Formats: sequence, structure tokens, C-alpha cells
Amino acid sequence: METLLNLRQGKNESLQSFIETWRKAVAAYPEPLEEKLRTVWFMQCLNGVMKANVFAQESPSSFNHLMEMAKKAELAVDAGKDDQKIESIGTDRDSKTKKKRRPRCSAPDCRTCHSKLHITTLHHDISK
Repeated sequence: METLLNLRQGKNESLQSFIETWRKAVAAYPEPLEEKLRTVWFMQCLNGVMKANVFAQESPSSFNHLMEMAKKAELAVDAGKDDQKIESIGTDRDSKTKKKRRPRCSAPDCRTCHSKLHITTLHHDISK
């Protein structure tokens, strides 16, 4: 029973390996679990991303329905990872071409620009 209570899907663990771990833990339990309890318990053991993707689809009506939804959710998560890789590649190129921001002036009152909101330290150094 303690194994089932502490069982959680790892952040990068595949659904198939987690299902195998889950089935071993359930098999070690002396009594068969009710359908609803098994469904809810499995849902609670999923990691946050998988759980959110399963809940986004619909409420599972049975354990087998939950398994189908979890497999669809895993495909969606994997597709999302590929999209993030593509986006990150594009943002790396964009960040190299963008201008770097100038540091802010730390002087409380600058004599050159007469403002408390400064965008550069160069004129502050000259005004001394």
C-alpha cells in the first residue's frame, strides 16, 4: 500500500515506463482496486504537465478511457517539446541581432539630463 501512496511519475519519465511501474505496484497490492479508485489514483500519480493535458481533454469515464487520454496527452506533450525546440532556435538567432540595452544611470539627480530616470551612465560620468 505504501508503494502506491508514494508512487509518482517522474518529470521526464515516459508514460509507458510509468504504466509498467504502476502495474507492478498494483499487482503487489493484495486486493484488487475498484475502477473509480484506480482511475483517480492513477491520475494523481501523473506529473503536472500530463495531468493538465489529460484534464484539458475531458473527464475519464473508466480506467481504460484514462489510459487512452493519457496516451493522447503524452503525444501532445511530445509535440509541444518539439515546438519549444523550434521556437528556442529562432529566439537564439533573434537575440544575437538585437541591440543590447544600455545600463541605467545610478545617480539620484543627473545634471546633464535633469531626470531621475536615466538610460546611460556615460553622461553621468562626464558631469562630475
